[in-house]
Amino acid sequence: MRSLWKIFGCIALSTLMLSSSPAEARKKHQPVNNIDITRSEKYASLIVNSSTGEVLHKHNAHELRHPASLTKLMTTYLTLQAIKNKQLSFNTMLPVSSWAAVPSRSPTKLWLKAGQKISVRDALDAIIVQSANDASVVIAEAISGSEEAFADKMTQTAYQLGMTDTVFRNSHGLHDSDQVTTAADMAKLGIALRRDFPQYYHMFSKKSFVYKGVVINGHNRVLSKYRWADGLKTGYVAASGFNLVTSASRPEGRIVAVVLGGPTAATRDTHMISLLDKGFAKLAASKSFSQSNKVASNNKRGAFEVAEAELNTDIIKIKNSAFDVADASALLGPQEGKTQIVKKKLNIAAAKPKNVKKVQPVATAKHAVQASQKKNPKTLVNVSKRKKANTAIKSQR
Repeated sequence: MRSLWKIFGCIALSTLMLSSSPAEARKKHQPVNNIDITRSEKYASLIVNSSTGEVLHKHNAHELRHPASLTKLMTTYLTLQAIKNKQLSFNTMLPVSSWAAVPSRSPTKLWLKAGQKISVRDALDAIIVQSANDASVVIAEAISGSEEAFADKMTQTAYQLGMTDTVFRNSHGLHDSDQVTTAADMAKLGIALRRDFPQYYHMFSKKSFVYKGVVINGHNRVLSKYRWADGLKTGYVAASGFNLVTSASRPEGRIVAVVLGGPTAATRDTHMISLLDKGFAKLAASKSFSQSNKVASNNKRGAFEVAEAELNTDIIKIKNSAFDVADASALLGPQEGKTQIVKKKLNIAAAKPKNVKKVQPVATAKHAVQASQKKNPKTLVNVSKRKKANTAIKSQR
């Protein structure tokens, strides 16, 4: 019996050794961080400066992909729009239909029962944090009457937001071959949610919520792993791979990043964090370059203002003198281009300045007296009195 067990043991060991090559063993135990996510045929990514729309990174950004539960970002957009338009409120109680309660929409659901009601607030928390499929259908039916009509509204709104490559077929993101989007379109939606509903944007940073006394945790691990991340959403179906749209803010600015088609949730999250760091590094470099240009521009403008002030001073000197253009050149010195600027500003172009009179030299004392008399009539009177006095003195002698 022991011999038989030894034989079976040897056969099993030989089989194991033959079926597990060193390369396969390394692949099986390969660390998550060493997986090259970009080699996946489903992969696409994008980083955008959400303030300016500048693309900081892109890879297959306009290639069609399946959105999975990123679909719920549009479901949320239309729900917030309905609240803004007073069609709904956070406290509105919504009925659960038999279609919304279909069991096949697992695994992520609240397990709502047909006939019960749920508030808009609870439904939104379930959609954003837990990615509940049944809650998405409840919202869709409340807004548009049916999920099909709601999907049409989703696609129309996507076009209005510039998401021209996106088509929605349902409210939750469970796979439909016709339901497609791109990384670029998902970035536009992520930006629009914060831009159009800033007062509600904090909902996307929730890591858990409470429903009927039970704490339900979310799937977005990047919110915990990356301190600057403040939203948005994850998604997964087999056809799409692991998807994620993340918004983050640092002193350098705010960016939205998209990763589609990750092979695992862990590799997707790790890759997202590396993209966020890359995006902020580019923002910092761009900001530093912009500040350097601003300083250089200010220095250049300051130097120009000093030169212009000096030039204006020289022009005043010329205007207050009887100098012609040649004299101006001599006064300003041999600075290239400066004389031409003076000519242009004075508009004298080889002619003497207007309204400038040269003072003629005074030839005699008589002329001086006459000139003085014109300025001061009393001068002539005083001179006449002196003459009479001198004549009287001479006659007395």
